[in-house]
Amino acid sequence: MARSGKVTVVGAGFYGSTTAQRLAEYDIFDEVVLTDIVEGKPEGLALDMSQSRPIEGFETTVTGQTTGQGGEGYEVIAGSSIVIITAGLPRKPGMSRMDLIGVNAGIVRSVTEQVTKHAPEAVLIVVSNPLDEMTALAAKVSQFPAPRVIGQACSTRPGSATSSRSGSACLLARSRR
Repeated sequence: MARSGKVTVVGAGFYGSTTAQRLAEYDIFDEVVLTDIVEGKPEGLALDMSQSRPIEGFETTVTGQTTGQGGEGYEVIAGSSIVIITAGLPRKPGMSRMDLIGVNAGIVRSVTEQVTKHAPEAVLIVVSNPLDEMTALAAKVSQFPAPRVIGQACSTRPGSATSSRSGSACLLARSRR
């Protein structure tokens, strides 16, 4: 498969950064963009990923961009055909996914607003918890047609390949465009 297009991963935590790395290694996109609100984190991770290109044998460009809560930096996602939202607070011991709904709803709403502004033709893949509620929120805020908003759960079982599922979801999203 020839490389084409651009995919963005919003959220440079463990899941997001691993997903961006795997998508770059698949070598099916021209560019993988990784964003986060933590100053310098996505740029540093993108540099590390880019330096693995000759070892891992991929040519995909990896771009990191710090984004602000007011929408600063999101212009880098323009032209993305797929945006994967991994941003949100992780669960702490004793918390349920539903305990995250208030904070993560604000994050997912803000990110989705920026996606509709800068990448209005993108397919959204939502990974943030609680998944069903965040996917419904992204669909409502974006007003994208149902086939363009996908919720993507992952297994936390030892040995499961969570990020390979994101790759499969990206291939599915490409087919829905």
